[in-house]
Amino acid sequence: MQTGTEELTISTFDGTVTVTFSDAVIASTTRARVVCVEAEPDVFYIPFEDIYFEMLRAMDKTVYRPDWGTAHFWSVSAVGEAA
Repeated sequence: MQTGTEELTISTFDGTVTVTFSDAVIASTTRARVVCVEAEPDVFYIPFEDIYFEMLRAMDKTVYRPDWGTAHFWSVSAVGEAA
C-alpha cells in the first residue's frame, strides 16, 4: 500500500508480542500487526482487547498524520514505577 509519498506495508506478526514495564506485563498478543514504512522503524500494533489498561492512563498528547490518523499516548504505572 502506498500513502502519499510513503511506501507502507502492514503484515501479521508470526509469534507472540509481549510488552512489559518494570516486570509487569502491559500487553500480550498473538494477533499483532507490524507496520513498516520506508526510512522509519517498524511499529507493532496490538489489539485493544489484549492490553491491560488498569496500568495505563491516557495522556492529553496526540499526533495526527494525514495518511494514518491520530495516535494517542499513554503513561504507565506498575510495580511502583511510572513513565
